[in-house]
Amino acid sequence: TNINGRIFVIMMEDKTQNFSQAQLEKIIDLPDESDLAGLTQDQLISLFIERLIKEKGGPSSELERNRIADNLKDFVMTEILMNLPDYLVNKINDSLDSGEASDELIDSVIEESGIDANKIAEQAMLKFRENYLNNSEEEA
Repeated sequence: TNINGRIFVIMMEDKTQNFSQAQLEKIIDLPDESDLAGLTQDQLISLFIERLIKEKGGPSSELERNRIADNLKDFVMTEILMNLPDYLVNKINDSLDSGEASDELIDSVIEESGIDANKIAEQAMLKFRENYLNNSEEEA
């Protein structure tokens, strides 16, 4: 698969994801009583990053939080793209070349592929967490 670096620009911004409560609790490690309904992707990422920083035991600047968020989004998107058939990755790249790329296109490509993007994202987030906590900076 020829994944172009610019594909990461297409991360879906500030959209509510359809993670189940159980998936969210596993990813973010929140108590059962937490009400996460209606949180946006960016809010979930912020919660996840705050938990990572707390687990690692160190203070972090806003710049560092933003760097971690960008790396996390790239990591998750890469995992999703790696699960897409080549022809759909090419469809995304072609839309980027023509300036026609959009969140709707990305959503439709993922839907067309039949992959379980939420499951892939969950696994990617858990892998990212493990890498981050184990100081694998090149992977996190």
